Amino acid sequence: MTKSVKKVVSPNSAITKKYKLNHIAELYFESRSLYSRSIKISQQTYINKVQKFHLGKMYLLDIRRTHIQEWQKMLLQKHKVSKSSVNSYLKILNAIVNYAINNDYYKGANPFLKCKFPKSEVTRERFLSRGEISLLLHNLESDKTLYTFVLIALSTGARLQSILNIRKKDVNLAESYINIRDTKNSSTYKAFFAEELATLLKEFCDSSDDPNAYILKENTGLHYKITVKLRKILDRLFNQSLDKKDSVNRVVIHTFRHTFASHLAIQGVHIMKIQALLNHKNIQLTMRYAKLAPDAGKSEAIELARGFFAS
Repeated sequence: MTKSVKKVVSPNSAITKKYKLNHIAELYFESRSLYSRSIKISQQTYINKVQKFHLGKMYLLDIRRTHIQEWQKMLLQKHKVSKSSVNSYLKILNAIVNYAINNDYYKGANPFLKCKFPKSEVTRERFLSRGEISLLLHNLESDKTLYTFVLIALSTGARLQSILNIRKKDVNLAESYINIRDTKNSSTYKAFFAEELATLLKEFCDSSDDPNAYILKENTGLHYKITVKLRKILDRLFNQSLDKKDSVNRVVIHTFRHTFASHLAIQGVHIMKIQALLNHKNIQLTMRYAKLAPDAGKSEAIELARGFFAS
């Protein structure tokens, strides 16, 4: 009598087949919401760019590079999304799958690794002049949330998600600094502020007894107000004659960080100090500002030329 052969189901298949990407994403965002306010931004991005499409409805075990490429192509061609934006969506997807792996929801390889487009060589050149900064702040005076956000961004050079996560306990009024959590580098650093920002921060700190209270207290529509409403104001003030694809010259939220660093360089601040104030891990990221230094090698070039013609 021939024994029947029992089909063996691998632990990998048993664990992962029942979890779709959307299901894992839901678990991931729920877990992150407990300690990261800015995760709501990533969650909304996932909902808009992944959840409703075929990729989000697939089982993790079934996702192949071809499926990811189809999704990328659809975003690029049909929805006119930039390659850099698609790369930012992939970063979220990588985090979701890594969460699944670390929590034993998934035992396979991360299918989203190595799926990014090469980084563009184009870098932003635009930064705001002092007159433009005054114009912008004047147009934001009636909206305390936007005014406070922009003032913090211009005063510290901190990124959007880092500013959203600033709490009362992060502010040291006596020493005039804020402990900034850099979500991009998973680190913390000090950002300093002047009297103009100190007045707003003191007003907030005096109004709340909760050390965990957020500086930007508005919860409903905060992401919309900062990313959409502020973008409209920036477009009206600075971008009217520019093409929407002109990423080099358009003023966007990240321009505030570039403005902060550019003015430090113009004032002659050493490039290593600028690196520390931006919390750059690689000095090469900071070197782009070296050309804005007031000297920028002028004295050395003149001295060299003098040597050429000395008798």
